[in-house]
Amino acid sequence: MDHGVLLAGKDSSFLQPLATRLSRLAMRVQTCLSGQEALALASARTFDVAILESDLADMDAVALCRTLRARGCDAVIFICDDLDLAIDVVVAHEAGADDFLLKSLDPLVIEAKVRRALRRNAQHMSEARERVTAVSAFCLPSGVNARNLTRFEERLLCVLTAAHGEIVSADVLIKELWGHASVEARTLYEHISTLRAKIRAAGWTLVNMRGKGYRLARDASFIELAVSPSTESCARSL
Repeated sequence: MDHGVLLAGKDSSFLQPLATRLSRLAMRVQTCLSGQEALALASARTFDVAILESDLADMDAVALCRTLRARGCDAVIFICDDLDLAIDVVVAHEAGADDFLLKSLDPLVIEAKVRRALRRNAQHMSEARERVTAVSAFCLPSGVNARNLTRFEERLLCVLTAAHGEIVSADVLIKELWGHASVEARTLYEHISTLRAKIRAAGWTLVNMRGKGYRLARDASFIELAVSPSTESCARSL
């Protein structure tokens, strides 16, 4: 499979030999200097692996990793540094990194770690797709086509559908979707807004219960449009 690899950082003496080696393995290697460039590439889903040097042009690798995870990026992420202080390793993993690598490692070792991570991620994604396919047939509301949703949106909608119209708090949604609490409510709201627009045509909406959370409900405007004039006149005669 043709895998995309992102190398983000300023240290060309570290990144260039790695880029050369990975390119020889038929991997699509992209490089960037800043976190903003990396985020743009992530939005376009152009890479499966990201190797982030600790010091980028506009932010540190931990902040970038945390933002990528908050935006739903499921790529394998490595953070690289000159030192492997215990606190740095812990912080990297808490931000969502898959591994912490020393820049002094031989490129051959890093290559082996990348290939191993890709194999594990491919297996994980395959199992996840099977679970979503099995579950979505039962948990998506009527009329909603899973093909119109991203995997992330499908998971979000499944969680809300399983609540049977009850309110699901933002904290619970964040934990279910990201597995950790280091995600801003604004990020969740953006995903909710996108999903709401997609399910509206099927007659559903996501209601924001201020200060409490969100719930799945029938779209009132859709119901009104579905009521024919003859039905209304019959109702009046009764």
